[in-house]
Amino acid sequence: MRILVLVLSLATLVFLGWLSMSGTPRPAVQDVDQRQGSYMDARRVIARIQSDLDRTAANRQPGQLPSGVTGDPLEAIVDAYHLFQDGNVKGMDAQLKSIGPVVAERLKAAVTMEHPDRRAHALEVFARLDAATAAPAPAARLAAALRLVDGLLFMEAAGWSDADPLTRRADDHPILDDTWLRLPCRTLIGRAGQIRQALDALGELAGPLLSCPSDAADLGVLEAQAKAPGMLPPRIPPIQTRLGLPRSEPSAPPTPWDHETAVAWMDEDPDAAEPVLAATRTPTDKLDYALFLHAFRPAAPDARANILSLLKGVDGGASYDGSDESLVTMLRGSKTPYAIPCAVLQVRPALLAATQPGADPTLPRSGCTNGRGAVRGFPENEVAAYIAAAAEAAGPAAARPALIARQQAVLETLRLDPHSLVTAEPPALDHPYEVWALTSLSAHAVATRVVPLYHDAQAKLALWYMRQGLTAADAMRAAKTGLFQVVWGASCGDGPPHPSLRAMIMEQAPAEDVRAALATPRDAPEVITCARHAGLDPLPLVAVSHPRALAVLLEQAGAADTRNAFGKTPLMIAAQVDSVESARLLLERGASVNATTWMQEGPGLAHDGRTPLMYAAASGSLTMIKLLLERGADPHQADTKGRRAIHYLLGFGPVPANSRLNPDERAEAARLLF
Repeated sequence: MRILVLVLSLATLVFLGWLSMSGTPRPAVQDVDQRQGSYMDARRVIARIQSDLDRTAANRQPGQLPSGVTGDPLEAIVDAYHLFQDGNVKGMDAQLKSIGPVVAERLKAAVTMEHPDRRAHALEVFARLDAATAAPAPAARLAAALRLVDGLLFMEAAGWSDADPLTRRADDHPILDDTWLRLPCRTLIGRAGQIRQALDALGELAGPLLSCPSDAADLGVLEAQAKAPGMLPPRIPPIQTRLGLPRSEPSAPPTPWDHETAVAWMDEDPDAAEPVLAATRTPTDKLDYALFLHAFRPAAPDARANILSLLKGVDGGASYDGSDESLVTMLRGSKTPYAIPCAVLQVRPALLAATQPGADPTLPRSGCTNGRGAVRGFPENEVAAYIAAAAEAAGPAAARPALIARQQAVLETLRLDPHSLVTAEPPALDHPYEVWALTSLSAHAVATRVVPLYHDAQAKLALWYMRQGLTAADAMRAAKTGLFQVVWGASCGDGPPHPSLRAMIMEQAPAEDVRAALATPRDAPEVITCARHAGLDPLPLVAVSHPRALAVLLEQAGAADTRNAFGKTPLMIAAQVDSVESARLLLERGASVNATTWMQEGPGLAHDGRTPLMYAAASGSLTMIKLLLERGADPHQADTKGRRAIHYLLGFGPVPANSRLNPDERAEAARLLF
């Protein structure tokens, strides 16, 4: 009897293994959200529809909502797509007819749009789409209905603010931009002609109609890639840096010079520049010559009289008394747009006060960053590399116009006025983001990339400052102070962090020391201070980098699905940093393999509803990707922008293509995730 039971058990396991490898549809294990009404959030409905479209195309069952939860009537578009795929056009049309009245009823909310012209535009777009649902080609009717559905959901997600259902831009909700539903890439197989008909019939209304993770425009190429997803190439983004490409040191051009060359090189050869600058013709020429005399000929006979004569007619020019302060007042009072020559600012850095950020676009600017000379010898490349790396730490906040203006002002101080940095209060931290690095593993990784670039820039800056006459100690102090000031958030926490359990985990302390420290697991006060601005990941998310410490934490708390403020779980972090050991441990402790990053508090969603598999696809190993798939991860789950794990793998998501995988591994991962 025992032998019979064993045989039957083995047979069952073999059958289940065969079932898992066959094409038999199986429902995916779904994440459960306990928040009331969360399943009807418009962005979540978009993600659910896209996921079910892709599951249907792959002959998989749609996702199942929890008991007692009713879906959105617009999800009938999935059934319509299934019927289209089966060639049942009559059934598809019946499903599409059920969608029209739902859209019409919910469009009544458009009256809440603030601007009548935008409301009229939105309603006109929906009317055109509704008319397109009667197109002769079945694929065109389906595509038009798809746009009715996602256009309505897009507007509902924007709260019927001034958003555009045609271009998918939302002024007050930029996170919604480019939110589209797309026909699964598999739809092309054997139907490229029908898709071309749909694109031709809809024109601009079609939008990005296909979900193929590819930049190819030719439908034949896309169809071939859909048949053999291992052929899909990664997207290579264009090289973009805010501060431009590395600069090389120019040399002075031969004389005679024209006016702008004299402005740029007056510090190299004042005698060659003066006769060119003295031949003034325009008000700007007169300002240039006046500032040249102020900076390079202050002791010349009648210098003040000459400058007053040149400034005649300039607002505030009559108040010039030979001082930098009087020139600052005059320059800021003038309404003529003007860039102060860089050579003048190097000799008279006090004039930088005239270029401080302001709301008036006519205020003077620095010629050092506006094409009127340069600080030759300054370590531009090293400072630019540091600033570019720190931008990742600063996040989207660094893109605010006020912060960009402040950064440019500090950068000018770094170039031109190191003496003012010597007298400023130096940072209390040893290096930028020292405290912020303890708030999360991702912060720690970014800070680790920033620190060596900071040290390189500091060393080169200090050497430059010593050449300008500063002592070695003052040069290092000025360089440190300026580099902290030129990026946002570098001093977060206001002081070096005290020892803490969090720091012990980051530093890979022995598991027994972690266990002992759990008796008093308080964070350092500096970390708490920094977290008010930067957020703070719970300890299990940090411990992913230290599997033995993670095991200790899970023994104590057992919270395998603890989430941070963005809804990320430890398994997502493990997938992101490719900690396979931690991922296995979390899965054994019941971590949800299909958890999504829905925000835990507030009405919105965070990180577009990403899953552990998306994080693994973006930066994990093939071993990690396979582990999650073996444990039930759903490759067809889409985020709120319609992107699946394969998009994250190939660089068609919010991050570059996975750089951890070699070409053969990437091709295998693409086949598994497609």
